Amino acid sequence: METYVKICQNKGLSLESWRRADMCSMTCPAGKQFKECGFGACPSCAENSDMSNVEFCIPGCYCPEGTRLYQDRCILEKDCPCESNGKFYTSGHRIRRDCNTCECSGSKWVCTTDFCAQRCLVDSVHSAITTFAGQKLSFTGHCMYTLVKHAAFSIALEYDDCTLQEARYLVSTASNNLCIKRVIISAGGRKLKLGLDHEILVDGEESVIPVHNERFTVHKASSHWSLVVLPEYEVRLLWNGDSLLYIDLPPSLQDQVQGVCGTFSGHNTEAFITPEGDVEEDAIDFVNKWRVNPTCGMAAELQGCI
Repeated sequence: METYVKICQNKGLSLESWRRADMCSMTCPAGKQFKECGFGACPSCAENSDMSNVEFCIPGCYCPEGTRLYQDRCILEKDCPCESNGKFYTSGHRIRRDCNTCECSGSKWVCTTDFCAQRCLVDSVHSAITTFAGQKLSFTGHCMYTLVKHAAFSIALEYDDCTLQEARYLVSTASNNLCIKRVIISAGGRKLKLGLDHEILVDGEESVIPVHNERFTVHKASSHWSLVVLPEYEVRLLWNGDSLLYIDLPPSLQDQVQGVCGTFSGHNTEAFITPEGDVEEDAIDFVNKWRVNPTCGMAAELQGCI
């Protein structure tokens, strides 16, 4: 009988239900069902593939419609696990990604789409600034640059050549010997200057950590890091005292800032917006437009390896 059915199938005729319990019955394991015409393999949770368009016919044991193969057994598609960082999670499991929550559903992560805080990184070791959008600007310069400009506050830094002592963390190349000499935060008529080795000036007066006033606070985050907070705007800065500066902005400031760090639009790439509101095509020209003193030295593209 099986030979007869195969001959019919080869002629293009389909005989789907010729088997009966008392004639040529087939038993399948792990919840599978026998089909005279299948695709040769069961769609699995891992592949998440659709085999409905496969144009060949192979008899065998297959997972029922609406199920997928997982660990040698058939489970409902909605119960397929999800993968994250090499680990598998059951359907309904929740994980955090940045500020969003993702729930496993049918082998796929379904995530909320809240706008998250973003970070700008200044790394003088490699003469690079990574914007809120993740764009890396590599340049040499000896000037003060506006990193973040908001209607109520601003953050700037000064690049200059390092002394031998200051350069202890830096790569020793003639074209890449820059230190962050100082970071200047202005807010509500008050000014905070962070100097090398965590030196602090508040409104021009020397001060020591901790600092607390109505505009900003400064305290030691660790033995090597200082943390500055602008509580009114939930802005945070981490400063290691010579070569690294992190600036974190909350979602509430989206599209409200400009500067070398970018416009904080939430996009993976951002246009280079100048202080005049124009779009600059060249990254180095864009950096030069944000010099605090336009008469200081022009930034130049970094040459060689970093």
